[in-house]
Amino acid sequence: MTLLIRYAITLSMLVIASPLFANDWKTRPTDNRLDQTDLSRLITGQTLTFHDGALSVFHTDGRYAYTYGDGERGSGTTGSKRMAQPASPS
Repeated sequence: MTLLIRYAITLSMLVIASPLFANDWKTRPTDNRLDQTDLSRLITGQTLTFHDGALSVFHTDGRYAYTYGDGERGSGTTGSKRMAQPASPS
């Protein structure tokens, strides 16, 4: 096989396998799992600042804004948020 085909197969396997590993994510004893109501209550009306300076703003009217932390103010995306329960694993 050519190197490109091997690379494509390996990448495909990683993309497919990644969600499977997330299902068994290890938590710390001090971690608290949040349900939809708790998470929504915690983030609505808040601005979350990430390690790279990126900002996520969760407005009280359901609007959402994200600004990248690349130092370029104004580069970002906007939209609306809706908290939903995750799909149960099959």
